[in-house]
Amino acid sequence: MPTLPATFSFDSQDYWITRFTTEPSFEWLCPYSTLRPHLLPYLSESTEILNLGCGNSQLPFDLWRDGYRRVTSVDFAPNVVERMRAEAVDTYPGLQFEVMDCMDLAQLPTGMFEVVVDKSTVDAIACGDDDGMEKMRRVCSEVARVTKEEAVWVSVSYANWRRFEFAGEAEIWGWKTETVAKLNIEEAGVKDGVYIPEVFHYVYVNRKVRVQ
Repeated sequence: MPTLPATFSFDSQDYWITRFTTEPSFEWLCPYSTLRPHLLPYLSESTEILNLGCGNSQLPFDLWRDGYRRVTSVDFAPNVVERMRAEAVDTYPGLQFEVMDCMDLAQLPTGMFEVVVDKSTVDAIACGDDDGMEKMRRVCSEVARVTKEEAVWVSVSYANWRRFEFAGEAEIWGWKTETVAKLNIEEAGVKDGVYIPEVFHYVYVNRKVRVQ
């Protein structure tokens, strides 16, 4: 692993550029095989998909192999976008990779996408020292702008709550949580005499709503 600064934040561009320098591939929270049953009900071969904070995950390639090839993946780390483009160019034609901050998707047209997916990208953004909630609000606003009416945002998270899940918040965030699936990642047990609690991750299916 590359040497990282003594203090860093998962919402830092420098952190991710440094990490992607040597890390070949990493799947946050769950592989495509786990996410697939939660995502496929919203997909057809013509669905325009936005993959937020793609990193070096195999998700866009897995979607392509599954027949879903209209995938645009964005990340603010130029080195990982360049690498993903190089991997896709001959083997996965048609996939798009763009250098973009999730808080500023100005390069993308309004109302283009029907499905959005992120695997812990929102978690990383919410890690901001003082302004995590404001950054999340900006992301939600930008994603709402580039999506069609009634679009779906499938978000995988460590967190068992989301701010825009709460009643009355939809008008602020532009998204309302419809369902939450609980993924049992690790069973409870005892290791070296110490109790290890079970570990869960969560799949949020959020629906775009009209902001007043």
